[in-house]
Amino acid sequence: MVNIPLGKNAYKRAYAGEPEIVLLNRFLEKDPTNLVEGTALLSRPGSDALVQCAGGTIRGNYSKQGMFNGDLLTVSGHNLWRVASTTGVATQITGTIAGDTNPYLTWMKGIGYEYMFISDGATLQYAAVGDTALTTVTGMDVGELPKALASVSGFVLVSVADSQKVYFLEPGTTTIDPLNFFEKESAPDAVLDMLTVGDQTLIMGNGSTENWYATGDFNAPFAPIQGRVYQRGIVEGTPVLVDDACVLVGNDLKVYLVGEGGEGGYGVQRISTNGIEERIRTQIRREQGLGP
Repeated sequence: MVNIPLGKNAYKRAYAGEPEIVLLNRFLEKDPTNLVEGTALLSRPGSDALVQCAGGTIRGNYSKQGMFNGDLLTVSGHNLWRVASTTGVATQITGTIAGDTNPYLTWMKGIGYEYMFISDGATLQYAAVGDTALTTVTGMDVGELPKALASVSGFVLVSVADSQKVYFLEPGTTTIDPLNFFEKESAPDAVLDMLTVGDQTLIMGNGSTENWYATGDFNAPFAPIQGRVYQRGIVEGTPVLVDDACVLVGNDLKVYLVGEGGEGGYGVQRISTNGIEERIRTQIRREQGLGP
């Protein structure tokens, strides 16, 4: 019998004139029962609607084990909904989430308090676990707008749009002290996103990425990790946490894994193919109104 090899991933690179590999609604995993290829293609299950949340386009879904009873927070249009994990009932949290992109959301929890913080690029707001309305966080300088959020060691980090500046809220507080901030150090690029991996936070700009950690020093609560600065920025909105690492699209339009993984240990590892990178470049050009 002729052995027909399975395509392990979708691949298309029109620029090189190579044949396309189509992997539609499938994912590949190792299969020791297949004595030929040692792999299997499994069908990806369909999706079912959990609940209808009025407002418009779904801009983001957020949940965290141990926070808000494990409920799902959904941004639909300009509305914020809380969907109970036990009943599936959606309750609106009163307030307005401005803009039309994915908001940033993070959490803070300690003895006697439990907060959710959300930034829409215009306003930073929060709600306690029992609140039915959002409250605005104050303390940023006039003209400063909140951007990315992250949590580490009980602190909440808030980056300032179009700058290297990052504020931090101390555990249990909901107001920013104007003196509580630090600045990204390695390059003069603005902070686009932040993501906590383990006990450290990746602070990512459009030209470089730094690892910061909580020092435990009251006078200097945060510091960069030496040797963990990468001269590679990101495409905004792409970083995601996968296990103990961050996967992102770099400013060179290649996909990287940052953190633990692969044969190289901790560091930056390219995980995309030429075909995937060509698709990313094509999509970026479409969004910029340019041809392929």
